[in-house]
Amino acid sequence: AIAGNLSGNRMRWRKGIAKGLPIYEFIQYFPPAGQKCKFIMTCTTGHMFGLDIHPDDNQTAGNDPSQLYSARVVKVVEETTAKMRIVENLQDLASECEYLVLWLDCDREGENIGFEVIGVCRDQFPNDDNIYRAQFSALTEQEMKRALNTLVRPNKYLSMSVDARQELDLKIGFSFSRMLRRNLLDLAKAKFHKDPPTTISYGPCQIPTLWFCCVRHNEIQNFQRQDYWTPKLRAELPGLGQCEFEWSEGRTFDQQQAFSVEQLCRAAGQASVLGVTSEQKTVRRPAGLNTVQMLKAASSGMGMSPVACMKAAEVLYTCGYISYPRTESSRYPPSFDVAGALREQSHHPNWGRTAGYILAHNPNIRPPMQGHDAGDHPPITPVRCAPRGEIAKGKEWKLYDYIARHFIASLMDD
Repeated sequence: AIAGNLSGNRMRWRKGIAKGLPIYEFIQYFPPAGQKCKFIMTCTTGHMFGLDIHPDDNQTAGNDPSQLYSARVVKVVEETTAKMRIVENLQDLASECEYLVLWLDCDREGENIGFEVIGVCRDQFPNDDNIYRAQFSALTEQEMKRALNTLVRPNKYLSMSVDARQELDLKIGFSFSRMLRRNLLDLAKAKFHKDPPTTISYGPCQIPTLWFCCVRHNEIQNFQRQDYWTPKLRAELPGLGQCEFEWSEGRTFDQQQAFSVEQLCRAAGQASVLGVTSEQKTVRRPAGLNTVQMLKAASSGMGMSPVACMKAAEVLYTCGYISYPRTESSRYPPSFDVAGALREQSHHPNWGRTAGYILAHNPNIRPPMQGHDAGDHPPITPVRCAPRGEIAKGKEWKLYDYIARHFIASLMDD
């Protein structure tokens, strides 16, 4: 997608050393060089290196998992990376180039993968003078060309934050899982004797969930059933029919109190309306869509797991239907072209009339100011108008449908 947008689909394809990873070549103006240059583009399959405990420290921490927190860590080539010969492919192509431009996802993980690429190509690029980073939020021709004209330097501090997170994940997960195996594996084997587990493993992401499960289990075990009463009154009101009234105290665990309320109501025979109050509620338009809100909506409204949702979102992003799906921001930046995005959606058969109505009544529409700006990527929005028949898979269509409708709703009145 990047090579196609930068070259106007005028590019040459060839095989490289890496199995299954194509190489694209095309001629394009390159701003840092100030002239037209030959571009050679390839890709990785994510992180090329994994993290592991140093073998010597791992052995000495066998009896005391807490020693793992001071253990040394080493980076090792991932099995897939080695099998596909990705490192050799990058080094071979780097030997043909004078500049290195990193077009990875614009988040911390992408920055870290970028520095992995720099590391394996360091012999060909001994200093950082000719190394650049492209920053973009959508796989569109306009966004790609803008990124090419505004190249920046890679941010080593973002990459280092990922290194720190990986080391914490490794050491916490390693030590906690080792402690659980030592203390609980025999009990687990006895309980699940038909299919005994061989290990017990929890990482930093699962530990809080494990705590919630344990707390809930204890609540269920310690729960004591209690009867309670909720007095309600039904009365016929002229012009309104039968109405139901609730007791102001809600419910009670005292049967005698509930019985007294019932007797008082029965003895009265009639009721007097002492006052009527009403209030107007305003439904606020939603803020821009971030990743957390998208995952919540997918889980509660579309029956999609977080993994399935992100997989569908990444397909939509790669195909150029939506902007980058990993963002914490819910406020549109002031420079965001709201009118252009609405015009693109105004031709859609499902919601095009609504988008056109907003444009007709507010042709100079500006991005709303509500929401939170986390400083990473803009909120998730539709980039390209796509009818139902263009997106084949059901999950991807449901997610695209939701993202487009949420975007239009965020620009409507309360």
